Amino acid sequence: MDRLSIPEEIEFIAPMGNFNNHTPNEEEYLVYHPEDNTYRLPEAMMDTPIDEIYFLVNMNKNIHIASLPTNEYNVWANLGNVITDGNETIVFRPDEYRRGEPEYKISGNVADSIHNHIVNNLKRIAIEASNTIFRLMQENDEFDIVLAQRDSLNNEISELKNQVPEKYHWLFLEIEFIIINNYHPTYLEMVFHSRKENRQMLDKIRRSISYYNYMLEKTSAAKNLIDNSPFIPLSLYSSFNNIDIEIILNSLSEDANIPAGYFSNYLNNVLATSDDHQICGTILFDRAQNMSYRIEEKAIELINRIKEDYPDYKGLHNGNVEQFLQRFKIKEGIAAPDFTIATLCGENFNLSDHKGKFVFIDFWGTWCGPCVGEVPHLIELANSIPEDELIIIGLSVGDTEEKLNTFIAENGINYRNAMCSDDIQKEYGVNSFPTTFLIDKEGNIVAKNLRGNLLAQLKTYMN
Repeated sequence: MDRLSIPEEIEFIAPMGNFNNHTPNEEEYLVYHPEDNTYRLPEAMMDTPIDEIYFLVNMNKNIHIASLPTNEYNVWANLGNVITDGNETIVFRPDEYRRGEPEYKISGNVADSIHNHIVNNLKRIAIEASNTIFRLMQENDEFDIVLAQRDSLNNEISELKNQVPEKYHWLFLEIEFIIINNYHPTYLEMVFHSRKENRQMLDKIRRSISYYNYMLEKTSAAKNLIDNSPFIPLSLYSSFNNIDIEIILNSLSEDANIPAGYFSNYLNNVLATSDDHQICGTILFDRAQNMSYRIEEKAIELINRIKEDYPDYKGLHNGNVEQFLQRFKIKEGIAAPDFTIATLCGENFNLSDHKGKFVFIDFWGTWCGPCVGEVPHLIELANSIPEDELIIIGLSVGDTEEKLNTFIAENGINYRNAMCSDDIQKEYGVNSFPTTFLIDKEGNIVAKNLRGNLLAQLKTYMN
């Protein structure tokens, strides 16, 4: 039996944890209820205070979190549902466990547990932080207001941490990493200046000691999370994929006391030891996306590995992988997919109607710093090349029409824009922003992802 599977023939299931960390006796085995195919904690155990618990299936067969090596840890099947304060009903459903989704593993009535109290408060804090900090970023020109809100967030987390026993402090490792990753003062300052299109200040920050310290804190927090938490949220695996690059680029290894390749080796170990299709698929898909900008063949090889080894990976079924692969089909030399879309000015724009002219398509969003940074180049392009030679259209993704109209008015945008449909985005295989296409007079794609001094670049194609 591998470490994540429930065997077909279950001899017994016993709870293990701080209250009985030993080989269980028969009185502690979960009682099987054939009417609903569940195993339930025996009545003799119901009055036993339970702080932390995992389950032993048959003899010496532990249920492990998918992200951890087999022989280094004995950890819990689903901490969110089984840490209790005692006097709770814990139910184990082996048939549903095989489904692989966390909510189907182990369930119990833990609404009043300390664990639940911590997790729910941390979720609330994280949501409030995201909503409040970035709203302030949009509404205020004073960066100090944003920093004050960030300090308030840190204080609230510290107060909550001080209220609970130390053995629960590992639960804070995730949000401590997220706070550094998303809300570090240096990172927030970069977002602030990006929204203001202040490239000179962004370059200055990237060369500063504060940026180095930000990357050092982020890297150390990620390692601390991996080393000390028995559970790594699925959403963080993509973050780990990129940290080794940051270590190399910023020469962090010595100060962070992290060996070269630490995070890649960790993820490789997960791939070698885990059967979790979502975790392994996420790691490989993220690597494929990073690789796609350099070696397309390797990216496709990684996707094929997902299809073969992790067919239940959700990205294979929700269209994400299909859309990702589409980007390799939409390339220089092929006919641009035709589309019709209503622009914000009320006209119907049909791509094929503009044969005989060059067309520049920009997939972008006002929320995207690099996209916004390209707007002045597009305005210059529209001012320099007449429409009987070049048509420019921006296709906005992730904006509301009201927000887009406001941005266009405030920034003097002088070329067509429209709210991009899902169908057009998928047809062009766009999943990163900005993505641009230059279409020639015959309707063929002649260039992709042109950025920067667009006027000089387009002249080489149009002459």
